[in-house]
Parts: sequence; C-alpha cells; structure tokens
Amino acid sequence: MLLNSVHSIELKNPRSGLPPPTTNMCYRELLFKRSVECEHLTKTGQNIIDCQSSRCYLSAAHPSNCGSHQRPCSCRRYYGQPIRRVTAEVTGKCALCVEEGL
Repeated sequence: MLLNSVHSIELKNPRSGLPPPTTNMCYRELLFKRSVECEHLTKTGQNIIDCQSSRCYLSAAHPSNCGSHQRPCSCRRYYGQPIRRVTAEVTGKCALCVEEGL
C-alpha cells in the first residue's frame, strides 16, 4: 500500500555521509521506494539529467560533428555521481525480506 507517492527525500552519499555533489556533468537520478518495516530501498527507475554542455559526449548539446580522423573527440564520456531519491514509502517489508522470511 502506498503511503505517500509525492514524498521525495534526497539521500546522502552512503560512503561519505555528505549530500550529493553539485555537478556540471550529466548524471543519473536513481529513484527508490522505501519499505517502512525493514527500511530497505527498492529501485523503481532512473532519470538522466543532461548537463547541457557541448563538451560532454553524453549531453544533447554535444555537436554531432565533434572531432575528426586526425583529432578524435576528446569530450567527457562518463556520468557524474548519481543522486539517490526516495519517491515513495510503502507499508510492510520489501519483497526480498518477505521472500526470505525476515
């Protein structure tokens, strides 16, 4: 049962405990639902956030004619750190805890 579908919490980086970095790179926003009883997160989807930089190969703003045979495109080709966001809380335990009988 869904408790609050518009509930959104920005999670801190689990390794450092710091909030997600601000970035000028394309990055992924990972979407999760949190099970209230076990507090586990279940991934529900992701969004790709475009940095709008012409120097980023992943961006829609990157020119299709960037580079040549003599000088290949050297633009960034990787995503920045993802942001994890809880978009919903559900009653009970997650599917894995129910399956394992925890």
